[in-house]
Amino acid sequence: MQKLNKVMPIAASLHENTVRRFNWDDVHLFVLVADVGSLRAAAAAIAMSVNAVRRRIQHLEYQLDAKLFIRRPTGVELTADGRKVYTVGMEMLQQAQMLGQLSFGEGRGMSGLVRIGVTEGLGTFWVVPRLVDFRRDHPQIKIDLRCEMRVPDVSRLESDIAIQLERPRDPDLIVTKLGTLHLVLFASEDYIAEHGMPSSTEDLHKYQFVELVADQIPSELLQEHVRNDPQYRFVSICTNTSSAHAFAIARGAGIGALPTYARALTKRIKPIDTNFHLKRDIWLVYHSEAAKLKRVQAAISWLKDSFSPLRYPWFRDEFVHPLELEESIGTGTLFEGFIDRHVEVA
Repeated sequence: MQKLNKVMPIAASLHENTVRRFNWDDVHLFVLVADVGSLRAAAAAIAMSVNAVRRRIQHLEYQLDAKLFIRRPTGVELTADGRKVYTVGMEMLQQAQMLGQLSFGEGRGMSGLVRIGVTEGLGTFWVVPRLVDFRRDHPQIKIDLRCEMRVPDVSRLESDIAIQLERPRDPDLIVTKLGTLHLVLFASEDYIAEHGMPSSTEDLHKYQFVELVADQIPSELLQEHVRNDPQYRFVSICTNTSSAHAFAIARGAGIGALPTYARALTKRIKPIDTNFHLKRDIWLVYHSEAAKLKRVQAAISWLKDSFSPLRYPWFRDEFVHPLELEESIGTGTLFEGFIDRHVEVA
């Protein structure tokens, strides 16, 4: 007992010192900065200001009494001490991943939380309308749906499942192709009535264009088709969210690239017959350990069914023109009143 009484104060002191000197969030942020190579890129990835990221890194350097980065005009570079801390930080991340994959009690049952990361457009316009059916079949499973264009890091447990337009490189992840996203140009009926219908991409510089600029969306591909206007002055509105992008096009702000199933969102728009066609694979990504959980298995099965090319021809590998999809889309829309209703703002 005397020996135990001597050990306990020492252990408490060590614990207090460890907590005081090493903040896990700061170490995690440090690893992110090292991975992306710049404070600005790290700040954008986690929606934090550059100054806040800089202060957190400086605080960690102060706590460790070591300089971790060398600032360069093009970004940051790890110092010798920084490389040591990075190695330890990666080990911490791996241990955290193992801890997160542990399941206790009813954790392996059909209840609990499933975190899904998905692009903003597919999440808002395609996954959300189907969540009601999933919740009806699995009322004990809670879905945490994160709709954003940044690719979630499934390897580091930012989400249990990800639906993304870029294929991950981590060999430890299970990657399945859900389908193909085909995008063509659309404009509202009002805009076409006022400005006319373009006959080819060569005519696009004469029209106003609504551009979506976000991660996973190579918007520059359209600009390559409009070579006769090097300043791209035809872009009238630029936004970083798919919902604002679709709403602007439907309200007559200009022409824009939307999925071929866009008329399932609103009947206010019509496809523009040009040779522009953008094709992106849709990937379902999850970790093998997460897939052992029954609630994750249920969510994976539901997502595969939600993007089935057999049920939804617009997700097929081969391109199907929007006009050929009218029978499958039907007369209604997924968001009756959301885009179609004219809202008067006082």
